[in-house]
Amino acid sequence: MRIARQLDGAWPLLSLFWLVPGPLRDLAYRYFAAHRYRWFGQLEACRVPTPELRSRFLDMGATS
Repeated sequence: MRIARQLDGAWPLLSLFWLVPGPLRDLAYRYFAAHRYRWFGQLEACRVPTPELRSRFLDMGATS
C-alpha cells in the first residue's frame, strides 16, 4: 500500500486499504487468490519479456 501511493494514475487509491483491518484484508486476499485462475484463466507457459519490456527491469547482474 505504501508503494501504491508512489504510482501514477488511480493506483494511489489502493493505499486507502490501510483503513481496513489486517485480518479482513488477509481474508479478501485469500479469497482472491483461491479464485484468480477461474476469473482470469491460467497460461500454459511463462511469458518471455520483449526487449522493450525487459528494458524496464533493473539489471542486477549475474548471481553465482
